[in-house]
Amino acid sequence: MEDHADSGWGEELDENVIRALDEAYCQDLQFCMKDVEPAPNEPDCGFEKVRQEATVLQAEMSKFRAEERINGASPQTWERYDPKHAAIKRNLQEVGKARSSKQPEEIMREASVRASESFRNASDYFRKEREQLVQREQKYQQEIAALKKQLQEMRSMPPGQNNREMEACFLSGMRFFRALEQERDAARKEPPAREAKLFAHTREVVSGVYRDIKAAPRQIRDAIKEKADRAVDAAVQRVAGVFDKAIVHLDQRRQEVLAFSPVEKKSQRAVKRRISYNPKKKEKINEKGRFR
Repeated sequence: MEDHADSGWGEELDENVIRALDEAYCQDLQFCMKDVEPAPNEPDCGFEKVRQEATVLQAEMSKFRAEERINGASPQTWERYDPKHAAIKRNLQEVGKARSSKQPEEIMREASVRASESFRNASDYFRKEREQLVQREQKYQQEIAALKKQLQEMRSMPPGQNNREMEACFLSGMRFFRALEQERDAARKEPPAREAKLFAHTREVVSGVYRDIKAAPRQIRDAIKEKADRAVDAAVQRVAGVFDKAIVHLDQRRQEVLAFSPVEKKSQRAVKRRISYNPKKKEKINEKGRFR
């Protein structure tokens, strides 16, 4: 079962903020990094490694957002990242305190190591989340491909008095595949929390249909060999019924998701609790939006 529980962020934050969280978090960390950068005449004390790990994290965030655009939003991933972001900021602050209070180089190096580790932990998190997102989508696409293959296999079986039922079954399958495409196209136009729910539901529905009919081609083939026309009709009608019920289920779930009344948004206060990014300051960061 996928983890697509309701995300507090999905309903609380502005849609544009959610879709730009990677950039917002990176901007926030850029400000923090700038505050604790060693002066030209100060020893580095391991801060170069912090810069490197920060760059890796930005890259992992960008990769994850790219997968979201392809495979559906995952606001819960960003919500779970939030404590890791807070840990990074705390560790960067410790680096700054050690430097400003003129602590021994050993102390400053230890603070830099902790900051580097917190960046690396966050990078690993986004890498694993991206892999899971890709794996879920691969499974979805593989099951759809298998369903289409099964449907074509059934359609290519020797025609008989069951040919009309077989053609009706094939058309039901084609309607199901079109419904999935339409569901996902519509989901991409919804806020991230709803998009995530709708994408997750299409994956669940496809898995259910795949389980229900994967044995059907063999059963129908065996019945045809035995010239058991009633058994063939029953099996074909059952498959068509699975497709038809799945289409209805997709529509019902979409209506449920779209009818959901979100809690009153907490506007910009919610954003400030999680990220101290100020869009008006965006131009003050380096032009490429990269960590210095």
